Amino acid sequence: MSNVSSTTASRYDRIVEAADAIFLEAGVLPLALGDVADRAEVSRSLIYARFPTQHDLMNAVLGRHLHLLRKVSKLADSANDEECFVEIAILYFNHLVDEGPTLALAPRDSFFANQKDSEFQKVFRQVLLKLASLAKRKLRLSNREAIASTLLLTSLPEESALAVLNKKVDREIATDTLASSINAALTSLSFHENIYPEPVN
Repeated sequence: MSNVSSTTASRYDRIVEAADAIFLEAGVLPLALGDVADRAEVSRSLIYARFPTQHDLMNAVLGRHLHLLRKVSKLADSANDEECFVEIAILYFNHLVDEGPTLALAPRDSFFANQKDSEFQKVFRQVLLKLASLAKRKLRLSNREAIASTLLLTSLPEESALAVLNKKVDREIATDTLASSINAALTSLSFHENIYPEPVN
């Protein structure tokens, strides 16, 4: 890579990392681009040149977290039993604690509604459907129940991570509690199987 292209990539990364950090500090969109420019040590004009809108910038931020969704997708593909739900939940929890809860918060911000790029939406939808399919198959749930259960199980690592980041609970305790909560939820959901010998449509 030439010095020019290396510098360009470095500036791009600094802008995206700064935007991610400032979003987590502010907690809401839109961002103060002056703060992003100061944090990234670039001009505001450079930010506008690379990211014409804040939606473009936040899509780049979300792109930094796509690797987690792809890991979850692979785990769901290779899952053999209900224990995979605990593994996936802890993987998601660790990502949120280590890299910040952007992936949990940004897609739900009203400013960002209907503005997420097609690649993120595609991967996110694939993961959601794979997890719902897994829940339907392993827990013998209907389609609607499987989607609702997936969203419920997703909320547990998110709330656990936020508690750790807000210093309300120790990380190790949160991890153990999360695993116990997921197992308890799975036990409750699997009670359905004892009532209905066949999946409900």
